[in-house]
Amino acid sequence: MLKQIRRASLALLLAVATTAGTLMAQDAPSPVGDWEGVVATGAQELTVVFHVTQAEDGAYAATLDSPDQGAFGIPCDAPIVEDASIEIPVAAVQGGFEGTIAEDGLTIDGTWSQMGGSVPLVLKPAKAEEEAEEEAETEGEG
Repeated sequence: MLKQIRRASLALLLAVATTAGTLMAQDAPSPVGDWEGVVATGAQELTVVFHVTQAEDGAYAATLDSPDQGAFGIPCDAPIVEDASIEIPVAAVQGGFEGTIAEDGLTIDGTWSQMGGSVPLVLKPAKAEEEAEEEAETEGEG
């Protein structure tokens, strides 16, 4: 009888652990989307935009824009996503980004590293082009 209780307890514990793991995986915020931030390098500030996608097989891909430098579609190496952590290597510019996605999914707080140096970088969802234009017009009116 004691063996049966232990087996039942173990089975219940495994079921709870499996369910909790599945729920936690589902609750992890997604990095998919367009993420914008400003890299401040002393006297210069550069806007960067990461475009992160996910294929049906679960693999992530990304490109990088640096609009202030007129650079768009810079290829990134495959992003590494584990729970709320993301790493996006960008070999093309000898750099990369590492960060943590906020629980609400509205920011990614991290670090931009390039050629031996690093600076803090906070990414937020990029504004759609039309939204940015409307905002610029509103600021010009006031």
